[in-house]
Amino acid sequence: MAKRKRIRLDGSNGKPKTQVSTQNPGKSSESFTIDLSFQGLYYSIAEDNFFNYLKNESNFIENFKKLRKLIVDLRNKNFLRELINDPGMRHCHIIDPQKEELVKKCIKKSLNKYYEEISCTHDLETIISQTIGNEKLYQLGYEGTLRIIGTYNEVRGIFKVFLIDYHHRVNYDQRRNNIDPRHYKYCPMTK
Repeated sequence: MAKRKRIRLDGSNGKPKTQVSTQNPGKSSESFTIDLSFQGLYYSIAEDNFFNYLKNESNFIENFKKLRKLIVDLRNKNFLRELINDPGMRHCHIIDPQKEELVKKCIKKSLNKYYEEISCTHDLETIISQTIGNEKLYQLGYEGTLRIIGTYNEVRGIFKVFLIDYHHRVNYDQRRNNIDPRHYKYCPMTK
């Protein structure tokens, strides 16, 4: 009786792979990754005219879906060539130097909330200096008011998000930003 040859459906010959491809097959080599791992990212804060509190849990879920859509819409773009440099995309740009201090204050405040929650001592100035340093801060947005703010590492192709601006308040314009902050008290990370 002839021996039957086993055919593997995964196309392998049964031997372990020595190399694993890390490139996403649907992703352009010029595209970038969006990193949402910053510990203070989902903590809501208020500073000057900026706030990123939400109405309630369902408002957070709605905005989380918008965030996911933004990531999908931007995923195959070249960060500098298609989003930032001329002509770029309308809502994607370097943060105005006059707004940088506000953005850094907001990032510190959200990170401070994280450290308070885990009861950890910290030196915010050192952490922010080591994390952001002199990196350029960018804003990315597509439709509506949602914006994400972070730094871009061109060598690694990673945009690290440090702040979510649900209401487009970093670039505050009283004519366009007419929501009443008194109705926004929900933080998804605290009760």
